[in-house]
Amino acid sequence: MTRRLYLSLPAAFVFAIAALFAFAEANPLAVKLNNKGVALLNAGDTQGAIEALSAAFTHDSDSAAILRNYAQALNNRGVELGRAGEYRQAEGYLRKAFALEPKRQDLGRNLSVIRTNWATAQSEAGAFDQAESLYVLSLETATTDQQAAIASLRANNLVLSGRDRKQKGETEWAIRLLETASEIDPSCLAAVVDLGQLFQAEGDSELALAYLELALLLDPSLASLKDRIAKLRREVETERNFNTQSNIHFEVSYEGGVNDAAASAVLNILTRARRDLGHALRLFPHKQIQVVLYTRDQYANVTMAPHWSGGVYDGKIRVPLAGDETSDAKRPQLQAMLYHEYAHALVRDIAGAQIPTWLNEGVATYYELDSLRRPLRYEKEKITMRILKKNDELTKIKDLPDSFVAIQDRKKAEHVYAVSRTFTTWLIERHSATRLRGVLNKIGEGLDVETAVRDVYGRTLESLDMEWRRSL
Repeated sequence: MTRRLYLSLPAAFVFAIAALFAFAEANPLAVKLNNKGVALLNAGDTQGAIEALSAAFTHDSDSAAILRNYAQALNNRGVELGRAGEYRQAEGYLRKAFALEPKRQDLGRNLSVIRTNWATAQSEAGAFDQAESLYVLSLETATTDQQAAIASLRANNLVLSGRDRKQKGETEWAIRLLETASEIDPSCLAAVVDLGQLFQAEGDSELALAYLELALLLDPSLASLKDRIAKLRREVETERNFNTQSNIHFEVSYEGGVNDAAASAVLNILTRARRDLGHALRLFPHKQIQVVLYTRDQYANVTMAPHWSGGVYDGKIRVPLAGDETSDAKRPQLQAMLYHEYAHALVRDIAGAQIPTWLNEGVATYYELDSLRRPLRYEKEKITMRILKKNDELTKIKDLPDSFVAIQDRKKAEHVYAVSRTFTTWLIERHSATRLRGVLNKIGEGLDVETAVRDVYGRTLESLDMEWRRSL
C-alpha cells in the first residue's frame, strides 16, 4: 500500500480573553463567544468551537487572539476529518485556517499533508489525473522536509498513470508521464525501468539501453535486466551503420550482407501481408512496424534465438536474410516467414504482451500460408493429431508452455507449434475469424484468455479444446 504522510495536530494555541479589557472599544459579545469557543475546543468539540469562534470573529475581526483561536479550531477540525479519511471536507477547513494565518508553518504543513493523503487515496482508486493535481497543490504549502516525500508519491502516481495509458494503447502519453516521474524523482526505479521497456517495445534501442543501464545503476540487484541490457548492446552495436528503406507502414533496416533489392522485396511482401491480414481480420496495427534484416551470424548474435528459428518478433520483426532468399525459388518460403512475423506484430499490437503463446503462434502459423495451402496442411496435420490423441500424447491447450522460444529440441518445438496451429485453424474455420478477432480485442482490453474466450464463444476454452479433439 502507498504510504501516507504523517498528519500532525499542533498544541492548541487558544487564548481565553479576560472579562475586563483595558480598552473601552473591546466587544463584550466577541469576548464571550471567544471564551465559549476556547472551552469547547479544549473539550474536543471542534465543530461547536468553530461556530462560536466564527461568530466571535464576525464581531471582532481585528482581535489577534480570536483570529488565532478560530484558525486553530478550523485546523483541529480538519485534522479530525483527515484522520477519518474525509479529505475533501478536511481540505476545506485547513485551507480556510491557512488563509486566516498564512504565516503559520504548522497550518501550511497540515494543509499539505491533507492534500497529499487525499491525492494518494485518489491514486489508489485509479483517479491518476485528480491525484496529480492534488500532489501539485500540496507543494504550495509544503515544508522543505515534506517536498521529497511528496515528490516520491507523485512520481509513483505518474508511473501508475503511465502504465494505465500504455494499457490503453496511448504509448506517447505514457512515455511523457514516465519521463515526468523520472524528472520529479530521479531515484524512481519503476519509472526508469518502464521507460526502458517502453522504448524497447517502440524500437528505440539506444534510448532503451540508456534507461535500463540507469536502472541497473539505481539497483544493481536487478539481475533480470542484465540479459536484456546485453541483448540491447549487441543490437545497437550490430545495427549502428545499417541503411533503411521505408513506407508509411514499415521501416526496414539492413546492411552490407543484405542488398537494396532484398530490402525492397521484404518491404513489398510485408505491405501485402498488411493488406491480406487486415482484410481477413479487420485489424491493422496502430503504428509503423520496424523490421531488421541480418546475416545469419548477426541474427544469431543479436537474438540468441534457437537454431531452428527462421525469424522473431520482439517489438521489431527480425529476420536472417542473405540476399538469395529473395530469388524466385525461395520467394514462397520468404513470404510465409514474413507473413508469420507480421501476424505476430499485428497480434501484439492489438492484444498486447499478455496474449498466450499458443494463440499468438496459432494465428501467425495460420496466416503464414495462403487460403489454398492451409486446408492441405490442416488435413495432413489432423492425421498426426489423431495419432497423438490415440496414444494419449496430444497436449491440452491449457498445458502448452508459456514460451516456445525457450524450447531447444526441434521435435518438441514442432509438436507445440502443430498443436497450436491445428487448434487455431479449427477455431477460425469452425467458428470464424470474426470471433477470433473478438478474443484478441478483449485480451487487449485487459481480460485473460479464459474470460475472453468465454465472453466471445459463450463457452470455456477447455470445452472448445474437447470439441476440437472430438473433431479429429
